Amino acid sequence: MIVLQIIGVGIALIALYMSYLYLKRNVFNKLEFIIWSTIWIGFMLVTITPSSFKFLLETFDIIRMMDFIMIVSFIIIYILGFNNYVVGKQNQKKFDLLIREDSLRMIKKESINK
Repeated sequence: MIVLQIIGVGIALIALYMSYLYLKRNVFNKLEFIIWSTIWIGFMLVTITPSSFKFLLETFDIIRMMDFIMIVSFIIIYILGFNNYVVGKQNQKKFDLLIREDSLRMIKKESINK
């Protein structure tokens, strides 16, 4: 178990450092950095002391911590997938609008030049 904990903490530290680099490169804003840092610190806490979160297991009547982590992970993946779909649709509509406006400008230029 200790080897897995060391690997988990290493992954969390690397992810925290990467989040910090993305903040410095202006890929993340401060809110995104805080959200990702909270997620990775939470991951590190669960990795280091899984027994301190047994109250969650008892509350939801789950036997193993891994089952709980998998359930939460699936929920997060579904939320992110839905959000990704919505943002993609919004971008598609903006892109279509830009293409239409550009096409109309091109048609007007061609009609003026003739």
